[in-house]
Amino acid sequence: MKKNCFAAVWTGAAALLVCLALRVYQIVGCTDMTSGFLYHDSGFGGWGYYLALALAAVALAVCGFTAEKHGQPESRDIVDARAAVLGFGLLLTGICALYDGITELSAFTPSKIVAGVGFVFGAAMT
Repeated sequence: MKKNCFAAVWTGAAALLVCLALRVYQIVGCTDMTSGFLYHDSGFGGWGYYLALALAAVALAVCGFTAEKHGQPESRDIVDARAAVLGFGLLLTGICALYDGITELSAFTPSKIVAGVGFVFGAAMT
């Protein structure tokens, strides 16, 4: 991995930690545990997580554009072990999407659109 790509890795790791902390705060601190509803959904607990996700997406896009200006990653940087890790991650995500489509069909009020999206994207990722 080139030095220019490390900015995206560190930005992504920081964004993951911030989003995780905000989501845990949103669930633990802002949810009424007897009913399961957010009772502070109009405050920072409700929209802070989504703001952090949007900022993380913008920051990662900026890191991607700056890394692209300094040179394209070469195809030899992707070796068999990295390809296997990426492939296993997509396989696991695809299987979970297919399972979500199956469970949607057996729901109390099934949505054919949600089940179809789960099947199509699950099959594409798998």
